[in-house]
Amino acid sequence: MGIKTRLYLLLASVLVALAAIVAASWVGSAKVEHALELRALAVDANTELLQARRQEKNFLMRKEQQWADKTRKHIATVDSLLKRIAAADPGNAAMCDKGRSTLSRYNASLDEVFRVVAETDAMIQAGRAVEPALADIRKAYEDKADELSDLVKTVNTVIEMGMGVLITLFVLAVISGITRSLAVLQAFSREVAAGRLDATAQGNLPGEFGLLRDDLAAMVDRLKETLTDSAAKGDEARHQAEQARAAMDAATAREQEVSALVETMRRVAGEAAAIAGDLTDASQELAAQTQQVSAGAEVQRARMAETATAMDQMNATVMEIARNATLAADASKSTREEAQKGAQVVQTAGQSISRVHEIATRLRADMQSLGRDAESIGEVINVINEIADQTNLLALNAAIEAARAGDAGRGFAVVADEVRKLAEKTTNATKEVETRISAIQTAAQRNVGNMDTATQAVADATGLAEESGGALRRIVEFADNTAGQVQSIAAASEEQSAASDQISRAVTEVNDVAAESARGMEAASEAVRALALMAERLRAIIQQMGSGQR
Repeated sequence: MGIKTRLYLLLASVLVALAAIVAASWVGSAKVEHALELRALAVDANTELLQARRQEKNFLMRKEQQWADKTRKHIATVDSLLKRIAAADPGNAAMCDKGRSTLSRYNASLDEVFRVVAETDAMIQAGRAVEPALADIRKAYEDKADELSDLVKTVNTVIEMGMGVLITLFVLAVISGITRSLAVLQAFSREVAAGRLDATAQGNLPGEFGLLRDDLAAMVDRLKETLTDSAAKGDEARHQAEQARAAMDAATAREQEVSALVETMRRVAGEAAAIAGDLTDASQELAAQTQQVSAGAEVQRARMAETATAMDQMNATVMEIARNATLAADASKSTREEAQKGAQVVQTAGQSISRVHEIATRLRADMQSLGRDAESIGEVINVINEIADQTNLLALNAAIEAARAGDAGRGFAVVADEVRKLAEKTTNATKEVETRISAIQTAAQRNVGNMDTATQAVADATGLAEESGGALRRIVEFADNTAGQVQSIAAASEEQSAASDQISRAVTEVNDVAAESARGMEAASEAVRALALMAERLRAIIQQMGSGQR
């Protein structure tokens, strides 16, 4: 079985495992979802029953028909939900039928109680008997949902563990087969590397490993052929080397004869070459010095030109500084006058801020007094709320006692109901007053905080105004000093401008002299280069003579 086939089998097994896990999860999720739907219906039924009990108590307290109608409506809803539960889960239909039977008795008791209020206790007991039944139904479905959820989790865990073990075993088998084949090929390659070209790969290699073994064997055969050809060519090369060595000995004898003839001519050519070399070196050194002097003259001319340009720019800058210094003197005078006016304005502002600080302090005291009055009103409201709560509780107890007394207590029940309504109105009114008082207290506290902030800000502004006045006075003094200094700068700038003109003219004259020197050095440099070329040609001729003699 090849590696590709094994890998495809591994992929297929993984896909099958994933499909099994997904199917198990889907089936388990469907069962859990069904159980959760049944639990939701049971919870809704229990909620509707609690609403019915609530409307029942409202009827006992208020004796109004609307509460009885609402009670019947909630009971009908409970009965409908129990029917839906029994239809969706036939296995627990008996439990639902028991609940409906209990609900029916509770409904009958309610009808009797609605006719005769005196039988209130019987109705309450019947209602309480329904609650455990519905609670049992809800608990049963909750337990069932939990059991199904645990079962689904267990099944998924078992499937995942089993598939993990199978996949692990399959992967180990594939790896083992590949490892064995690689071990055989590695042993064969080591034999070949050690020089044993007659070695073979032992064992049955499957798939791609068998093809790889055949390729390696073919490569070893071609290597044998190449080594044989190399040995034959080596023998031929040794024979040709012996023939070349004999020819070399003959050429060496002829060369010794020619060397004796040209030795005298070589000495003469050497002496002439030395003389030409000295002449060439001297001319090259002179040319280098001439070029260096010429380059220095050119640099000097460029620097003088840059200096002339810089002097022109400096002269223009000095003139601009003189004009700006004159304008600055005028501006300093205007600044002094404006600073004096600003000092007077700051002094007036400081006096106004002081008056605002006094007013803010008085307003802060008034706001604190208002806050204390609002707190005292809040204490009174708390007392009224306690009285209203006690009155409401007494009215509720009176209504319960009147209901138990039946017809004899109806008049007392009416009075108790009116007292309860009055207590509710009192409670609502006191809550509204309390809300508004709380808003007033919050606003008063916020205003007190704002007044504290404003008072501090006014105090800070007073200090800043005083500091501003002092700063403006110092500015006036600085302006006077600056005006005198600026006038001195203007006079000095005019004198510097005249001196810069003289320097600029002198630099221009020096630049002309440097340019003339540079032209003279350039001519000298051309003459020296011509002499160097002549010496170099002489040296080349002598070298050619020496080469021809050799």
